[in-house]
Amino acid sequence: MFSLPRVAFFSAALMLIISFFVSCETDFEVNDEWKEIGVVYCLLDKEDSFQYVRLQKAYLNTNTNAYQLAQLNDSIYYTQEVKVQLIHERLKDTINLEPYSIENKADGVFSSTPYFVYRTPPGLQLQKNNIYILRVKNTETGYELTASAPVIEQGNVTDPTAKTTSLAYCSSLGEFRNYIKRREMTINSGRGVKFYDMSILFHYGVIDSNNITDTTWESIEWEIGKMVSLSSTKGSLPAQLTYSGEDFFRFIGRQMKPQPAGKAIVPGFLEYLYMAGGQDIFDYINVNRPSNGIVQKNPEYTNVTNGLGIFSSRTDIRRRVGLDGCTIDRLAVDPFTSHLGFVR
Repeated sequence: MFSLPRVAFFSAALMLIISFFVSCETDFEVNDEWKEIGVVYCLLDKEDSFQYVRLQKAYLNTNTNAYQLAQLNDSIYYTQEVKVQLIHERLKDTINLEPYSIENKADGVFSSTPYFVYRTPPGLQLQKNNIYILRVKNTETGYELTASAPVIEQGNVTDPTAKTTSLAYCSSLGEFRNYIKRREMTINSGRGVKFYDMSILFHYGVIDSNNITDTTWESIEWEIGKMVSLSSTKGSLPAQLTYSGEDFFRFIGRQMKPQPAGKAIVPGFLEYLYMAGGQDIFDYINVNRPSNGIVQKNPEYTNVTNGLGIFSSRTDIRRRVGLDGCTIDRLAVDPFTSHLGFVR
């Protein structure tokens, strides 16, 4: 039978006794004096038509269940008393953001009636290589929070370069020889980019054998990995990840489900996706990732002055590439994918 060491047991008992007498002699309040704290989440994206800011209140009330408070709209959201602005740091241009109601919010802990964010006016185009300041002010209490972030650039994709991608190698007669051993996703980092999340979307059509004109197009995303953007004295170095043709067939065979009778899959094309993020969102993600050690509480990261949250920049670049005939033929007969219902 497992038992605590005697010294450890004695120490635990001693601490229990001390805490009992201390609790009998001293009463203290868990809550400090109330302080207004805003919580913001915003990722600027130069390619988006609108910029969105999620704004909430931080709250604590030991007399009420936190889940019940989260269902009270005025406990977690600001109403008409708040002003949200985006300011161009150099030009000092000020853009006022307006509340924008979101009707299709997924059910969850927080109130959704109504649920709204703050949105820039139509037609706004962020300027690359410039810093923007987010300012939120409560006009009733005078409370204000600020944050700043540069707008990052997309970068330049250098691989893949061809209009078609081969993931299998066939002879001149169309006989399968081997998988392609190495393929690359490579991009010259854009200014201000700290990391890239690289993935490949495989687009395919599901057809009905009774009505071949009735095709439903779907896609599945293959996450290749994350690559930190490195810099040298001459500038940013290319960000690159590799994969193989066999990796592709294994992924498709593992993630896709076989089609029922009367259905078949037509291979479509690949879409290479490079999702870029700035320094602050990189730090935020790394600080908040699950801990692998004994201490499970993560430190709190925020780049918001006089508030909490994250204000940073992101962007993405996509490249659409077709599949060659050898790869398409192989999907129908390969040991990893032949059970799915691909047709040549």
